[in-house]
Amino acid sequence: MQFTVTHLIESIISPPAGPLFLIVIGVFLIRKLPRLGYSLSIAGLAVLFFASIPVISYALVDSLESGYPPLQKAPSTAQAIVVVGGGQNYNRPDFNGDTISGYGLERLRYAAHLHEMTGLPLLISGGTRLHSEVSEAALMKDVLEKEFKVEVKWLEETSNNTYENVQHMATMLERYGISSVVVVTHAWHMPRTMWAFNEVGIQATPAPTAFNEGNPIEMGVNAFLPQANALMVTRVVFHEVMGRLWYQIRY
Repeated sequence: MQFTVTHLIESIISPPAGPLFLIVIGVFLIRKLPRLGYSLSIAGLAVLFFASIPVISYALVDSLESGYPPLQKAPSTAQAIVVVGGGQNYNRPDFNGDTISGYGLERLRYAAHLHEMTGLPLLISGGTRLHSEVSEAALMKDVLEKEFKVEVKWLEETSNNTYENVQHMATMLERYGISSVVVVTHAWHMPRTMWAFNEVGIQATPAPTAFNEGNPIEMGVNAFLPQANALMVTRVVFHEVMGRLWYQIRY
């Protein structure tokens, strides 16, 4: 995945950067335009606060995850398992180079589990990212085969985002006469992924993993206090919503 202007824009408007920019702009405007300045500052503080409390962030992520419950059994028509890339880490000194991210590892672990259950062949998708000479798909293949002892049959190494993951995989699947697949990705990432599969016309059964477990209300008063983890969850939701909107515009 290459860094683009769209990634920069997303970074600027996503929490926490977006609300912080509102606060800073508001502070600069307070002397000349006090009403607007105070309004922007208060709005920025409010967004940052609500984005950081678990009771809000977990409700937001649940809106993404609730539509795709855990897979109970793969359909008999399924012909392959496809795994959407989850990112990579660069120049990890403990691995002597690039390796997959935690998100990617969670997806691979579940894909290996499904392969053991079904025996279906695996297709891994992920292009070459900026500052890396090895595709994400190749890194994922290395982990699956060396650490999970699961053979990877196909690699898709040219995509730059989720839609291209799906689009390029669809071309490969059609080439091999495969029309029905089981799709592995994070539960919060599944709505955007399934939308892409519906767009390209491949019959896909969702196999979500890594659900955000637990009810934030059980945290007691902490559910209503700002938490760094809650802010991260909100940012993931924002990324998914913005990504879906961008795909609808671009593709």
